Amino acid sequence: MLKLIVLSIVLLAVSIEACPQGWQTFQNSCYFSSATLGDDSYASKAKRSRHWYSAQRECKKLGATLAEINSQAELQFVRKLAMRGRRTSWIGGTDSANEGEWKWISGAPITVSDFKPLTDPQMMKYDRPERQDCLAIAGYLDFHWRGIFCIQGYEYICEKANN
Repeated sequence: MLKLIVLSIVLLAVSIEACPQGWQTFQNSCYFSSATLGDDSYASKAKRSRHWYSAQRECKKLGATLAEINSQAELQFVRKLAMRGRRTSWIGGTDSANEGEWKWISGAPITVSDFKPLTDPQMMKYDRPERQDCLAIAGYLDFHWRGIFCIQGYEYICEKANN
């Protein structure tokens, strides 16, 4: 009987701490990638792609925000989530308040960085950092960070506390 009570308590504790279905657990947070929505049809791709502001609204509907990365381990975890979608994914950084001064949506400074400069001359020709105020993990840069025009439609990664 005691074993059954202990097992029930353990199962209850695990179910309380688990992230919602479709979310991934890492450390003290739950993460959701819109890449998991639907199949490869045009309608599904449109459903999982949003501009940065709309992606943030979608995350808020889920009780989350766009992901804020604060450690190298978290960076690697979120990068893997983006790589599963095989496309660029929005995260919660912006430099819209002050060009070149990247901050998270929460207002916290970005302390872990993964920016990679463009090296392709064709892409560099169209580079406009002063207009690229929203942060994404860019599929075309081997899933490193890049400031991008906020109105582009990309997948997104949400984060919320695991409680």
